[in-house]
Amino acid sequence: MQGIAPPKPLTYLLGYLWVAGVFYHLRVLDDLKDRENDIKAYPNRILSRGLVTYRQLLITGVVVVAVETLVAARS
Repeated sequence: MQGIAPPKPLTYLLGYLWVAGVFYHLRVLDDLKDRENDIKAYPNRILSRGLVTYRQLLITGVVVVAVETLVAARS
């Protein structure tokens, strides 16, 4: 197609960040959902040992969803 400019590199970067954010927040939701089972089944995991708390995980998930929203609104 002639007359249509290709996307700028920033657009590709934002798209990549958005997709990575979606996968991250899905992982966060899964870890929060399976909290009790993971503690029993995987006691050596970072979350199960308490090196990263579920509250910290929740906060990062909320921040990522907010960034995803801002990126999507820019498009």
